[in-house]
Amino acid sequence: MNDAMKIFAAIFLFLPCWLSAQNLGGLRNQKPVTLTGGMNIGATAYSSQNAPERQAPYSWTFSASPTLNVYGIQFPFTLIYADNNRNLSSPFQRFGVSPYYKWAKLHLGHRNLNFHPFVLAGQPILGTGVELNPKGIRFGAVYGRLAKAEFIDSTRSNFRGQPSVFERKGYCVKLGFGSERNHLDFVWLKAKDDANSLPVIPTDTRTFPAENSVLGVSSKLSFSKWAVWNLDLAGSAYTRDTRSNEVAIPDSFSLVKKISALFQPHLSSQAFSAGETSLRFLFGSSWLQVALRRVHPDYKSMGTFYFQTDIEQLTFSPNLVFLKNKFLLAGSFGWQRDNLLGKKLFTSQRVIGSANLAWRPSNVFSANLQFSNFGLTQTRFTDLVEDSLQLRLVNQNAGVNLSWNIQGNGRLHNISVSGNYQRTNDTSPATGGTGDLTSQFGSAMYTLVLPQQQFNIFGGLSGSRNQFGEGGATTFYGLTVGSSKGFFKNKFNLRASGSFFKQQNEMAGKGSTITARMGAGWRVSKRQSIQLNSNLVRSPGGRREWFGSVNYGVGF
Repeated sequence: MNDAMKIFAAIFLFLPCWLSAQNLGGLRNQKPVTLTGGMNIGATAYSSQNAPERQAPYSWTFSASPTLNVYGIQFPFTLIYADNNRNLSSPFQRFGVSPYYKWAKLHLGHRNLNFHPFVLAGQPILGTGVELNPKGIRFGAVYGRLAKAEFIDSTRSNFRGQPSVFERKGYCVKLGFGSERNHLDFVWLKAKDDANSLPVIPTDTRTFPAENSVLGVSSKLSFSKWAVWNLDLAGSAYTRDTRSNEVAIPDSFSLVKKISALFQPHLSSQAFSAGETSLRFLFGSSWLQVALRRVHPDYKSMGTFYFQTDIEQLTFSPNLVFLKNKFLLAGSFGWQRDNLLGKKLFTSQRVIGSANLAWRPSNVFSANLQFSNFGLTQTRFTDLVEDSLQLRLVNQNAGVNLSWNIQGNGRLHNISVSGNYQRTNDTSPATGGTGDLTSQFGSAMYTLVLPQQQFNIFGGLSGSRNQFGEGGATTFYGLTVGSSKGFFKNKFNLRASGSFFKQQNEMAGKGSTITARMGAGWRVSKRQSIQLNSNLVRSPGGRREWFGSVNYGVGF
């Protein structure tokens, strides 16, 4: 019996003592069987003139989404019928459940668990797991399949360009002590690909059976109510190809030889580390955080998805609240670099900075200001290179949002104004500013709502301008207006809107686009509704397109 089987055999020896308690504790308050969901049937029509057709002239669909609930456990289904194409899907292919009672939880089927950000974090697992958290103890374990075998024949005409995938299985165990505010956890993950899980040995150079062992430690310490310290560290030993030759360890390296009992190194093995720590100071509703993150190049764990590697980052993040929560100042400022091992030809350094200022003196007015400044400097690792090969970019972004909400005499007025300015300044000696990018955007919108009359009307102006390097600028501006009216206590409603936008490019010329939309909705009953929509678009070159749709929905 391998190590994983021994661990899970020990776990399931005492599972029955709490599973029965879970059944008695909460099932008596649940309905035995319920069925909920809805059905929808819809049809669409489309026509075009002087424009390529983007969809079929006519089409229709039927969909249903019933959910069967058995003693609190949900079994959702989805049925879709579109024209002559049928698609029947059952979530039993991705079904999972996690019943729990007090401090004990069982995981069955497809689950996404988070034991450690650098060890096991969100990777789907098809298997069995358990979490036991009595007072002072933090235990968790899971075993199952992390990846399903998939063979892709590169000789076939429908080859997707993706490598084949071996079946991957593994287990992860967490053992910790303490509470949610103060704890120390140790996490161990072991995963391996099955080299015999594919019918044919792949011949491409991207498919290798891999193996991974990861050890992580996670800690949290709260100093009364004024400070919190977090620490996450992990070391990963990863073999890219288990078929490569094993590495013999001399007896003189006794410590390394003991470690090899958990992970056998190969010629294709590598070991890297990752870590992050932060210290947050609390001042009532305000706080200030200092964080350091360092991830070695090519660090990976089979229990996590992709995240940025080869990075060292130091950030200061304030979040200050003043004047009885009416004023908020938040931001992040720091420094970032790569090339931690000094093996790249270039080293990139970034200056990180952003600020957000929010002010809401009353329920009538609110303002939000945003500003960010990011600088990138890339230099050659060696000094024996001309300055023309260096890269220097500065990106600045500033935005403002203002909003007024005025209510009285049965009316609600809303006015919103927003603007944004962004500039990327390329100061690299070799480019001479040809990589500069400037973008501006602005809009103003007014909405009037009359609740008693079931009526609202809105209108607004917007425009943007973009310029790249020394090329011509592109300007886009126009207006949008619309209205809706409800009848019979909003059981029936009509809506209409239109927009006109003009586009101008100093190099390509001018053009305009007109869009008209109309729609109606009828709530037949509490569970039934009908929707009608029509959309007409007229674009430059005499192109016209019309879209129409009707939908009927019912819930149960």
